[in-house]
Amino acid sequence: MQLTRRSNVMKSLLLSVMSLFAVGLLAACGGSYDPNTTQGQNALAPQTQSQGGAGGNRTFSFPVVPAAAAIQKCLPHASGEATILPDAFNDTMNFKVYNLAPKQKYTLFVTQLPNKPFGISWYQGAIFTDGHGNGNVIVRGIFDKKTFSVSPGGTTTFAPTHQYHLGLWFSDPQTPFKLGCEPGAKAPIVTPFNGTQHAGILALNTSNFSNNAGPLSKVPTSTLDTNKAQSQISLKGDRTFSFPVVPASAAVQKCLPQARGEATIISDEFNDTLNFDLYHLVPKKKYTVFVTQVPNKPFGVSWYQGAIFTDSYGNGNVIVRGILDKKTFSLSLGGTTTFAPTHQYHLGLWFSDPQTPFKLGCESGAKAPIVTPFNGTQHAGILALNTSNFPDNAGPLSKV
Repeated sequence: MQLTRRSNVMKSLLLSVMSLFAVGLLAACGGSYDPNTTQGQNALAPQTQSQGGAGGNRTFSFPVVPAAAAIQKCLPHASGEATILPDAFNDTMNFKVYNLAPKQKYTLFVTQLPNKPFGISWYQGAIFTDGHGNGNVIVRGIFDKKTFSVSPGGTTTFAPTHQYHLGLWFSDPQTPFKLGCEPGAKAPIVTPFNGTQHAGILALNTSNFSNNAGPLSKVPTSTLDTNKAQSQISLKGDRTFSFPVVPASAAVQKCLPQARGEATIISDEFNDTLNFDLYHLVPKKKYTVFVTQVPNKPFGVSWYQGAIFTDSYGNGNVIVRGILDKKTFSLSLGGTTTFAPTHQYHLGLWFSDPQTPFKLGCESGAKAPIVTPFNGTQHAGILALNTSNFPDNAGPLSKV
């Protein structure tokens, strides 16, 4: 493990991730990115509709609206817009807000439902508005019809469940109270929707979409390969926090004796960027990355973050951007299940195809491939790598 803090590297990485979004967005539309041109400067501007490109690659944009009539009254011009660029690894989302309370912090969640009780919800990042009440955050993970979480057991148990909505909360309960956004309230209303579980009310959401068909369910599938853009992001020599990811079992270590991974996380005021590298796994195969509550069975509350495609040497990587530190948590105030705010501090990497580890002999004594729910179709193989080199209750993300 290595721990350093260099603000210039954080800024460089954030700009690289923003460039990744811009490069991919223009690639999807058949263009090229030059930051010194008007086109380059406007590459992250909101798109008003789906845009198609060569090979069916598309971006998807949608409005985010005031969450209640009271919000619309106290902030009459408040609005938001999300633009999602899907690719072969995961999805990049640029979430922008306009005309909110200036100089304030807001917190972004992916939710199962747009309104109370919100259902299963996951903390994704923060937005700090400028003097005009405008701001944005960029996140990278699974933000499409494959978005789901699952908990096979542990502190709570629930089946694979999709989260297709977005919600933005006032981080400070005092802000909406002082603005008069809570008519009749004698004191600020407190909700658990920030990193300390002491936030204000919901400001914006996607209630303009139906409960069971939120906007993320409409993001088109893409095969856009942003590997070249990802490869431009180098963390060598300047790392915030790095840690090894190890074979998940003796059987995996035996069938893939050189297999290993390394994760590097750099934090900034908005959220965290994870660069997950793999080495010496099965070549030319797909693997899936999850953030989990515990490193081994039953895994606890787990969230799908992205895919990795190995090259001919069995190496590969993926970049994820969200809350990946001691504030990482999910919760469900009600709906299909209910559970208190719960931290997820571990990482797990699954074989996406159940046949791959079975044919390699990684499943000693198995008569047929073992199937787990850890990919976008809930039909994956066994766990390949994890962070069992850290204690169950003190996974590596708790140390970022």
